[in-house]
Amino acid sequence: MKKTVLLQTAYFGPVHYFSTLLKHENALIEQHDHYVKQSYRNRCIILSGNGPIALSIPVVKTNGNKTKVKDITVFNEEAWQKNHLRALKAAYHNSPFYEFYIDAFLPVWNTPWKYLIDLNTFILERLRDEMECDFTYQLSTQYITAGE
Repeated sequence: MKKTVLLQTAYFGPVHYFSTLLKHENALIEQHDHYVKQSYRNRCIILSGNGPIALSIPVVKTNGNKTKVKDITVFNEEAWQKNHLRALKAAYHNSPFYEFYIDAFLPVWNTPWKYLIDLNTFILERLRDEMECDFTYQLSTQYITAGE
């Protein structure tokens, strides 16, 4: 088992994100890098009966392209939470365990989140608890390159 992995934050990260977390003793979540569009930081893809559905959280970059991930704010003026919850219900309400897990994640869509990093950290912790996974992580305190 490798010691530490450097990862970006993710909104309901894909399976390989969690596979990577479980292969390492510790994860460092980079929050001082510049926000990059079209990443898993504020998007996820769910599978429905009609194919994949991309869900995206609208965000505000206070310093344009130089905004650090930790400073990205969630644009709560749009009904993204209602739309995401509706899409999840339509795609999974007949799935086994939907009723068992949905209540644990309702705060994701019922809380007016200020910062994206706080939302993603909440999701990561909730997923770790619900899946009973054994991984640890911490948020970076400064910008780290993969070679450090």
